[in-house]
Amino acid sequence: MNNLAKTSNTPGKTRLINHFEIIGDKKTFYIADLPGYGYAKVSKEIQNKWAKNLEEYLLKRENLSYCFLFVDARHGLLENDIQMVDWLILNKAPFINVLTKCDLVKQGDIIKKIKEIENFTKTMCIPFSSKKPFYKDKILDFIASVEI
Repeated sequence: MNNLAKTSNTPGKTRLINHFEIIGDKKTFYIADLPGYGYAKVSKEIQNKWAKNLEEYLLKRENLSYCFLFVDARHGLLENDIQMVDWLILNKAPFINVLTKCDLVKQGDIIKKIKEIENFTKTMCIPFSSKKPFYKDKILDFIASVEI
C-alpha cells in the first residue's frame, strides 16, 4: 500500500472526496478519504460547505461499513474530533478511532491515549503508524474482519 496517495506536511490539503479501491486476497473494499473538518486553512464558508457535503455523504451511503476517525497521537482528541464523535454517535454511524503517528510517541503515552479515547467514544481505538509494520497490521486485520 505504499504511494497510494499524495501526502503533504501541511494539514487540510484534501479538498475533494478521494476514492481508493483496495484489492485484497479475499475481498475488495473501498476507502473514501474525506476533507478534514478543522485543519484546513480555508474560509468558514468553505468549511460549512464541506460539513454539509460530509454529512450528506455519510448519511446517504448505503454501503458504508465504518468511519475511521483519525486522531493524532501527539494531541489526542481535539475539539473538532469531539464534535465529530458526537455527530457520529447522534447519527448512529459505525466508527472506530485510529490513533495516528504512533511512531512519534512513547509506548506508554500511546496506551494512555488509547484508553482515554476508548473511554470517551465507547468504541475501539487502533494505533497506527505508516512507518512501523506492527501498527499497519492491526488496521489491516480490522479491515479484513469487517463484514462487507
